Amino acid sequence: MIKFNKAALGCLAGACMSLLLPQVASAQNVQFVGNITTNGSVRSDFLQYWDQITPENEGKWGSVERSRDSYNWSGQDAAYNFAKSNGIPFKAHTLVWGSQFPSWINNLSNAEKAEEIEEWIRDYCTRYPDTDIIDVVNEATPGHAPANFAKDAFGNDWIIKSFQLAKQYCPNSTLVLNDYNVLIWNTDDFINMARPAINAGVVDALGLQAHGLQSLSASQLKSTLDRIADLGLPIYISEYDVQSTNDQEQLRMMREQFPIFYNHPSVVGITLWGYVVGATWRDGTGLIQSNGTPRPAMTWLMDYLDNNGTSSSSSSSSSSSSSSSSSSGGGSTHVVELETLAGQGNFSPFSVQNDGGASGGQYVVWPNSGTQILSTPTDSASGQMQINFSLSQTANVTFQIQADMPNGNDDSFYYKLDSGAWSTQNNDSTAGWSSITPTTFSNVSAGSHTLHILRREDGTKLDRVSLSASAGTITGGGNSSSSSSSSSSSSSSSSSTSSSSSSSSSSSSSSSSSSSSGSGGGNCDGVNEYPNWTSKDWEGGEPNHAEAGDQMQYQGNLYNANWYTNSVPGSDFSWTLVGSCGGTSSSSSSSSSSSSSSSSSSSSTTSSSSSSNSSSSSSSSSSSSSSSSGGGDVLIQEDTTGFCGVDGSVDSNNSGFTGSGFANTDNASGNGVTWRVNAEFASTYGVEFRFANGGSSNRTGTLSVNGVDQGIVDFPGSGSWTSWTITAASVNLNEGDNVIVLQANTDTGLSNIDYLMVQGGNLSAADCNGTGSSSSSSSTSSTSSSSSSSSSSSSSSSTGGSTQRIRVINTTDIGGDPDDQQSLVRQLVMANEYDIEGLITTTGCWKKSQSNTSYVDRIINAYRQSYSNLSTHADGFPTPDYLDSINVMGQRGYGMGDVGSGKDTAGSNLIINAVDKDDPRPVWATCWGGCNTIAQALWRVRNDRSQAEVDRFVSKLRVFDILGQGDDGNWIAKTFPNLTYIRATQVYNNWAPPKGGSMIREIQSHGPLGAQYPDTVWSTEGDTPSFMHLGNPALNDPDKLDQGGWGGRFKTNKSANISGMSCMNSGAYNTHYMHDNTSEGTEAIKKWRAGYENDFLARMDWSVTSNYSSANHHPEIVINNNADEAVMYLNASAGSSVSLNANGSSDPDGDNLSYSWSYYSQPSSYSGSVSISNGSSASASVQVPSGAGGKSIHIVLTLKDNGSPNLYAYRRVVINVQ
Repeated sequence: MIKFNKAALGCLAGACMSLLLPQVASAQNVQFVGNITTNGSVRSDFLQYWDQITPENEGKWGSVERSRDSYNWSGQDAAYNFAKSNGIPFKAHTLVWGSQFPSWINNLSNAEKAEEIEEWIRDYCTRYPDTDIIDVVNEATPGHAPANFAKDAFGNDWIIKSFQLAKQYCPNSTLVLNDYNVLIWNTDDFINMARPAINAGVVDALGLQAHGLQSLSASQLKSTLDRIADLGLPIYISEYDVQSTNDQEQLRMMREQFPIFYNHPSVVGITLWGYVVGATWRDGTGLIQSNGTPRPAMTWLMDYLDNNGTSSSSSSSSSSSSSSSSSSGGGSTHVVELETLAGQGNFSPFSVQNDGGASGGQYVVWPNSGTQILSTPTDSASGQMQINFSLSQTANVTFQIQADMPNGNDDSFYYKLDSGAWSTQNNDSTAGWSSITPTTFSNVSAGSHTLHILRREDGTKLDRVSLSASAGTITGGGNSSSSSSSSSSSSSSSSSTSSSSSSSSSSSSSSSSSSSSGSGGGNCDGVNEYPNWTSKDWEGGEPNHAEAGDQMQYQGNLYNANWYTNSVPGSDFSWTLVGSCGGTSSSSSSSSSSSSSSSSSSSSTTSSSSSSNSSSSSSSSSSSSSSSSGGGDVLIQEDTTGFCGVDGSVDSNNSGFTGSGFANTDNASGNGVTWRVNAEFASTYGVEFRFANGGSSNRTGTLSVNGVDQGIVDFPGSGSWTSWTITAASVNLNEGDNVIVLQANTDTGLSNIDYLMVQGGNLSAADCNGTGSSSSSSSTSSTSSSSSSSSSSSSSSSTGGSTQRIRVINTTDIGGDPDDQQSLVRQLVMANEYDIEGLITTTGCWKKSQSNTSYVDRIINAYRQSYSNLSTHADGFPTPDYLDSINVMGQRGYGMGDVGSGKDTAGSNLIINAVDKDDPRPVWATCWGGCNTIAQALWRVRNDRSQAEVDRFVSKLRVFDILGQGDDGNWIAKTFPNLTYIRATQVYNNWAPPKGGSMIREIQSHGPLGAQYPDTVWSTEGDTPSFMHLGNPALNDPDKLDQGGWGGRFKTNKSANISGMSCMNSGAYNTHYMHDNTSEGTEAIKKWRAGYENDFLARMDWSVTSNYSSANHHPEIVINNNADEAVMYLNASAGSSVSLNANGSSDPDGDNLSYSWSYYSQPSSYSGSVSISNGSSASASVQVPSGAGGKSIHIVLTLKDNGSPNLYAYRRVVINVQ
């Protein structure tokens, strides 16, 4: 990162200001690209992206001096101290503004106002004397400027007087006249307003806010910027954002607008206004998601800065402290922070130390004992660092280094280029941190090179190296564990292999201040309840907002205002949740009504996919934890959780590795290393491999996740087997458990792998035995005061497999067609397979009004009588009390007529609370009738929350609509096009037990639950596919809609005009897009008939007996030693043979098992035939067709026992053909 030019900044404030103004139109004078703090603290990833900081609200007068002469500087202190500790410019915002000022000033006389303004500016400058840049006056242009107390105090010259006071008390700061969106409108008014202050000589620079530029063309933007630049002052783009929730539209605007600012000769700094989605007052402007994943505009911006002499961080998506930048002179510069080289093999006895004055806050030193010296340099000496770089053409390379060497006779080091002779840097002293130039290497050839730095005298402090090429391009060559990668990391920039830590001295901010719950509740006695505001803008006005520190209560919760705000408490980042008024802390940031009941969360570990490693590899059985802190990035060593094995050995014979050793594959193509990690969110993540390759050529490996190819990783030669370096790539991880495999592509095997680091936040290492995260995950179940928490928990097989239970909420028009009662009986005897979080009675085509939950009450009562028996046969059944707590009323009226303001219900609130719960698993909401309770929940969220918050909510919700029984479903599909919305139209056609048949009679004969299973009127169990789709996770992943399972198979692409039932207006579905059934129709359900019918019969047996041995229970599948209840993904080459071994499978009742391996052609992307050898045996072999390259092949194992009734287990193996 190129640091701020303090000397140049000083010129802006004094006589040498003109020296910085451009002499040619093409000059690029931008000194920083910065950002803001949004909640009083600095995010831990700030320095990865930005090199200037501004507090958004914490420095405004109204936030600091809410009560007269009582100051709260804490938020401003955090940003200021961060800037000073990290050597980046601090830009204050703002001293004089007709908004967000203390309301008490309106009660003063004009003379008193003048005194208070001066006191405020004086006290500010006294506390922050080294402020680099100050927005002295904000938004003063007529037509936009709010009523101004400063004009009352000083008259028409209030702008000049304000700047004079700032000049008096902050003489070393650059003083800025900042204004709102004059690039769009009021440009002439701004110019006319600014001229008198400029002519008075009190204004150093102009600040141009840059919100909402969507309507401007590039030529209009450039022309307006040129007009303002004609005023003759440097320009700061002070509040830039690009507003669009559409990634590609945001990217388009960023590409058009940012280069205009960046390359304009008068622009000297750019401050973006926020970068985390949902963190500022303008929706859709965020550049990275809260988990650190960049939006495309952010990726482009960081790449642009990397390639254009940026003053920002070095990589769009990595935590690199190494960067390369172009210069206007035709060459370029490569910069490396030496602390990032701490993982190199010969680094010791160098040590990484902290110093706020050093670049990045750290430096390296041979610790000083007063007398140590390395008299003779040798290539093998310890205390050595290597910087690899490449030149695009022959050039002179200037070597500069930032160092602190106060004693020229006792501070020195050696250096050399490539295999040349060692040179000595000695007899130069510095006054603190300063840049020295040891040499310029002449006529360095195009290609790869290495600069070596070797210790000579102890106590020599070395910081940052800059290598500048006189021509062409210089780029880095993978110097350290922090070299550039494609990671979307939001984590510390330091290497996990060294003792270095993030250069940020701040504490990491929470992703949302309104979501952080207090340790206890809040006392709401005497606290205003929204919308009874606490503060007013002027003495004669009405209360219309809250000031920083004000408390308000809303919907039973107590909130604290972070700054001036008039938003609904809890709805955005301007509020911090203190706790519930009743004394219980809450973690919800939702502004919606709280449900009187809440659901239970399973503590099951997450396993969205799995893979097997069939080779007899060396695997670590150590239980030590990997380097992962609370769900951040994760570093996996060979002796830690998450390292699952190597086709070879873990060795320690070559020095320089970290941990206990390194993974050394046997020398053969296809050999590899396997790791396992958990991701809280499905997203793109960065990976780094620390490796050594002492071979004569590059080695490459194929990287895959859960059997899906992620690309080729190149491991270039590192010079020797004891010289370790980094290579990086990116991977797409599923939410939950992920198996990462790196396989050699050449017969020499892989390079030696020291560790794997996965970056991007919200990650943890996973147990290779299939039990999920290495850190325990506790259930966060809570219920209403009258109910007990659910006892449900996931049940793992005896062979150690893991499963992810699906969260589901039913909305049912029960009492119309009796098929709803039938489906609910079946679902409750299957309730150990799901986390049922809501049973909501609502309406539909055939039941257009509802008044109570009596139908559900009766079935839960029958379940209560059967609960003890069911729990004998399987773990994880929810308690009857818990089911009572989630049995609530939804909408009582039909369709969209019962959706909107004043229509909130216990059911719609339950849905909101379930989705808001701190649980990364999505919520599936099913519509057995209409969907208007789901629609009301979405309406409320859309009405109360920012677009970013709505997007987050929708991303965690799935809707499964049976047949389309109201206009509400179409409203949902139209209003929320990114929502996963299935409309199942193939739910009849005799997939279920026939009307009046013997199976129905058998069910009805089984105890209290059987008695609640009514006769069929129209069709049997028409709603059952909605939750059958969510079961059998080893057969189908519900989010992979086209895999197919007991609930059917669905198209991955949405279709328009999927008609609903006859009760709906046919025009209601036009152009609304949903996921439809595939052409298989109900055949995709009926192919599993024996499995789901016998499953139901056996479970009804469970409901009437407490004798385990008198009932049958499901067999358990193990394939290739993997027992996970998840779809298995494997890679294979075209023409190869894949061995599948289920010999580890078992039956809890000791029944005999029969095996059937089958090719499921419909979901396979390969359309030809596939041969399976020994398809009726425990061990089978799949012959991969030679023409299947790039395709997938779906194989299903059906395991059947010989109990009564026969019970089935299924597991799908997806073979991705390379």
